[in-house]
Amino acid sequence: MRKSGKLMPELYELMTKIKLKDIMSRSLRTISVDDSVITAAQLLLTHKISGLPVLSKQGLLISIISEGDLFKALVDFSCPTSPATSRR
Repeated sequence: MRKSGKLMPELYELMTKIKLKDIMSRSLRTISVDDSVITAAQLLLTHKISGLPVLSKQGLLISIISEGDLFKALVDFSCPTSPATSRR
């Protein structure tokens, strides 16, 4: 781990002591791999979140879908010749 607390050493020291378990959300929203893009977008908007864990039919984590993923899909499908499409 890179130590880069030169500007605000007190804040850096505090942040090194905080564990993710202490700040992570406990009310997890998830989506199924078989759900639609629209369902994912609606959940993100309704719950004002930026990403959703995607679960398999067996309930295992497959991936995370983000606002950026949905926006990229919109661009890719509406503009097949866009630069975003060529990066696949």
